[in-house]
Amino acid sequence: MPGVRLQRYLARAGVASRRSSEALIQSGRVAVNGTPVTAMGVKVTDSDTVTVDGNVVRPSTVLHYLALHKPVRVICTQADQAARTRAVEFIPERFRKGLFHVGRLDYMSSGLIFFTNDGEFARIVTHPSFEVEKEYRLECKEAIPDNMLEAYTRGIRLDDDFLRILGFKRERADAVRLVLG
Repeated sequence: MPGVRLQRYLARAGVASRRSSEALIQSGRVAVNGTPVTAMGVKVTDSDTVTVDGNVVRPSTVLHYLALHKPVRVICTQADQAARTRAVEFIPERFRKGLFHVGRLDYMSSGLIFFTNDGEFARIVTHPSFEVEKEYRLECKEAIPDNMLEAYTRGIRLDDDFLRILGFKRERADAVRLVLG
């Protein structure tokens, strides 16, 4: 492999997505040839030894893409101090090394979640600039007002975020399918 940015190397190694790899680098957990690296822009080659928390990492030559229907009361995280069931536990052990979930679903949500060791795939699916549409089914205890759905279709500002649904289809008074981009 010719010289590539360290965060891309880590993503290809299945350590984390590029963005999460940047956080690992900045926290001082990554070293190249024994020297800790905290700055972005460092390039590495196959002849370099890259470690994360002292463990040697190398890009996988085999990329894995797994889909899981995550049940309710299962968490999307690599480690959980509350010892709740983690989504990765549903993945066969032989595939787990280097896998990470693409995006996440809340603990009380169920639905499709991807696992991969391909950081580039994860970046394309999750980064807003690629505008990958995601469909959600929302079911509430009470009716969902039309004016609320219409407001979200126009877009609303919540703290520093601009939230907008691309479309929706009502199933019942208390259930709707939403498309987010």
